[in-house]
Amino acid sequence: MVVPGPPTTAARVRRILGDRVTVTPSASAQAHLAAGLHRTLLLRQSGIMLVDSAGVVRYRPATALPTGSFDGPTLQAAIDRL
Repeated sequence: MVVPGPPTTAARVRRILGDRVTVTPSASAQAHLAAGLHRTLLLRQSGIMLVDSAGVVRYRPATALPTGSFDGPTLQAAIDRL
């Protein structure tokens, strides 16, 4: 998970999620840009990516509103297809 902001923000997210995911801070926009998440008007896009073991992206919605990038049933279906 790439968390925008300083390492202290990533540490807080890491405490919440535990060892389930890798949490990396991104003080600049470079990590977001590398993932294809750009700025829309004044908002940075948010997204969720599911990547299989071959490096193929299987799920990747993106939106300017973080809650809009999560679709539980669609994500679960993509996980089930792995």
